[in-house]
Amino acid sequence: MSYPFHLHVLASGSAGNAAAVSGPAGWLLIDIGLNATDLRRRMALAGLDPSTCKGCLLTHTHGDHWRDSGMAWLAARGIPLWLHPGHLAGLESQSRAIHTLKAARMLHPFENRKGFSPARGMRVIPAEVSHDSHPTFAFRVELRDPDDSRGPEGHLGFFSDLGIWNPRHKALLEGLDLLALEFNYHPDLLDGSPRPDFLKRRISGTKGHLSNLQAGEVVASLPSSGRLQSLVLLHLSKECNTPAHALKEARLAAKSVSTIRQVEVALQDAPMAPISIGHQTACVDTLKDEDFGPLFRCVGK
Repeated sequence: MSYPFHLHVLASGSAGNAAAVSGPAGWLLIDIGLNATDLRRRMALAGLDPSTCKGCLLTHTHGDHWRDSGMAWLAARGIPLWLHPGHLAGLESQSRAIHTLKAARMLHPFENRKGFSPARGMRVIPAEVSHDSHPTFAFRVELRDPDDSRGPEGHLGFFSDLGIWNPRHKALLEGLDLLALEFNYHPDLLDGSPRPDFLKRRISGTKGHLSNLQAGEVVASLPSSGRLQSLVLLHLSKECNTPAHALKEARLAAKSVSTIRQVEVALQDAPMAPISIGHQTACVDTLKDEDFGPLFRCVGK
């Protein structure tokens, strides 16, 4: 069965981050850490039509997750930016374009663990994570065809710049079809890198990034009987990791999750081929989670 929902990672790494989630009613950016020229080029390579972009979600305000010219591109095209109120003060002191977006009423606040719908057929649940750009958010994105209530659905988890895994976030992983998770560094490569000790401590600390091993432990903790089919490795360090190291740990962890069929690495220098988000399911119930609002429990047909 072909699904109309896809994840497109345009860039992932410390030099710039941008991804897109697409569905029948359009697509949504996650972060805009590319300049406008590079953003347009990568969108073209990914087959994304700028006229159907419905908005942009911001995870946090570190400089590799937003660029002022990218923000200006949003403003010029009338594309709204969804961000947490805690992001605004820092952006207002660094970005000219944020003032244009604000004046045009194109800034939309979200709250921790409160679901919202930035576009038809898309529901987003943000969750604050432990990273040293306060506040930083991961997202669960639930997708449906807005014109076909009986059509397919897709569930994506997007978790980058985590610092440390919080078990409370496990509710956001329920029923995912695709998990995009940071595999930032290999401990031996970090230790042997020329980076100063304070930076090594920051990266490996509870407000830095997940190592390959830590990310693999998150994957291995997932139920083996779920829906998860695809795993995307995000935010690999250029100096302190390699795709081979990250893939080795990810594939080892994925052996304990029998439903995973695809493991891919998102790269810094080129957009990744789109990955389908979907599963042959039929929703049978709606659950209420006290932290995260409505989550959908689905079973295979």
